[in-house]
Amino acid sequence: MSKTWIVILTIVITAVVAVGASYYYLNNKAEEEKTELQNQIDELKDQVSDLQAAEADTSTTTEVDDDELSWKTYQNSKYGFSLTFGDKWEGYRVDDWSQTHTEGPAPADDSYDVYVPTSDKDFDINMPGYANTFRILVYTKTTYQALEGGAMMVSDNVLGEKNDMVFVVSYWQDSPSDLRSSGLSSELESIASTFEFTN
Repeated sequence: MSKTWIVILTIVITAVVAVGASYYYLNNKAEEEKTELQNQIDELKDQVSDLQAAEADTSTTTEVDDDELSWKTYQNSKYGFSLTFGDKWEGYRVDDWSQTHTEGPAPADDSYDVYVPTSDKDFDINMPGYANTFRILVYTKTTYQALEGGAMMVSDNVLGEKNDMVFVVSYWQDSPSDLRSSGLSSELESIASTFEFTN
């Protein structure tokens, strides 16, 4: 074989080896990059799934919170006021005198009694199974001003005034035996402080 053929053969073999090595290197690099990109895609999919699950949990929580708010907030449409109750007050009831009595709780023009469930029979006189915790009395300004100067001093318990009406709170003097350690009594004033006019 001539020297020229040996040179040509050497060049061809070198070129084939170089092309093969380059192909092998680039193919491996492409596979590594493909694997890395697939890992990133999988990680992003996991993050999206986690975010969707968290969003679903949040929407469920929001629905529960909305349900809770519906029982925790008492809305009075007749006089346009509201009160907000804490967790311990679940199951409370409000007795509207104008719906259950033929006359108002004189000298008040109207009254809303807030009851909580109790098993103490000494306290469920007006509403079986419930004890009266506090009462919101509604007076005309004229009636209230007469009371202020008279024997009944109610000025410390005024919740607010609207139009010609004065709203006063009166708390229970004693609590049922089964509720004494419940902490309801300590929350009476904080609940009264949530009193606000809604319209």
